[in-house]
Amino acid sequence: MSKKQILIILVVMGIIILGGATSYFLFKSKTGSQVKNTGQSDTSEKSTEATLVYKDNAGFSFEYPKSIKVKDVTPNDDSSYSVLSLTKTGGEIKITVIDTTAKTADEWIKSTSGVKEASLVGATTLAGLSAKQYSTSSKLLTVAIDGGILYLVEGPASQSQGGPKDTGFWEDAQNKIASTFSLTESSNSSGTPSSGDVVEEEEVVQ
Repeated sequence: MSKKQILIILVVMGIIILGGATSYFLFKSKTGSQVKNTGQSDTSEKSTEATLVYKDNAGFSFEYPKSIKVKDVTPNDDSSYSVLSLTKTGGEIKITVIDTTAKTADEWIKSTSGVKEASLVGATTLAGLSAKQYSTSSKLLTVAIDGGILYLVEGPASQSQGGPKDTGFWEDAQNKIASTFSLTESSNSSGTPSSGDVVEEEEVVQ
């Protein structure tokens, strides 16, 4: 084989190697760009609904999604401080603050019809109080008891357990209420909540 033939072969091999390397880096760059753009698109599509602050004369407050309507349904009796119904098409969250003889959340669950078979799914806090979360076939309950008073937040269960199709919204709403639930100074001298109506609703800018 002559030197000329060897030179031609080397040149052809060089071109092939150079072309392959160029194609590889171009493909890698294009793929990386596509992944980055997809991530930016996902982020831009996420949005957070504005919330309002509800303050109750019974001595507590919480934040809730602006699209939900709050209604006071407190019965006229001596054991109920406040019962609120938070509704939107397709679901409801109920907040109950009442007297109880139960000493713990577990004791209340086991002695209350309709939730006796509830399963413990986690622990949390409610207004700084130790609370537990339970699940039934239709409800998710956050329960705290302090000083003979029951603080209960109950909403729809997950869709797999028979809850509404927009279960993600209701789970987020219940978590928002529970995480922002706090006791205020609007209570009587004995330290127990006093019954009353809404004091204030205030929009929270996020």
